[in-house]
Amino acid sequence: MSLEEVFFKQISFLVKPMRFEDFLTTNICELKIKHTEETKLKKGDYIKVLSKSKTIVCRIKKSSYEHEHNLIYLPYKLREKYNIQINEYIRIQPFPIKIAKYVKIIPVELDIKPTKKIIKLTKDKLLDKPLLKKDVISIDIGFFNELFFEVLEIQPTNPALISSNTVFIIESAYFKEMKIKGDMISRLMV
Repeated sequence: MSLEEVFFKQISFLVKPMRFEDFLTTNICELKIKHTEETKLKKGDYIKVLSKSKTIVCRIKKSSYEHEHNLIYLPYKLREKYNIQINEYIRIQPFPIKIAKYVKIIPVELDIKPTKKIIKLTKDKLLDKPLLKKDVISIDIGFFNELFFEVLEIQPTNPALISSNTVFIIESAYFKEMKIKGDMISRLMV
């Protein structure tokens, strides 16, 4: 089987709940695979999970072979976010890792002024994580608090990993709008 065939082959998996998942917010999964010849997915690999309505990118936390059925264990928050039911069949597909050259995100629910420190902290928290356009991602800020961001743009458009070389921009709608209004007022007053 060629490399291209491996990356486009889709396999059906039965969804099961992940154990010890109370505080999991990252996109991770565990796989139990029926036949070793179907795929050579291993810990650390990334897969596309193709549910009814969305495509999700997950990192494999653990995989094992020679089981009776193909099973995928997904955390509760991930199942809830993408409306995936337990005992539902979904398809998965491996994909090659690409490095993001450029990412632009915007805060959801809360407006923050994107300082250099906030941008660096956010980028550091997202290092080695795959992102897709329109993904809503959470950043743990401690004391069981999270900031949520939506991915506005990402290059390349396929799921891509954030690296230390990725150009990382946090857009803030409120502050951008205030700057535009301020510019308009100063032009009108001249």
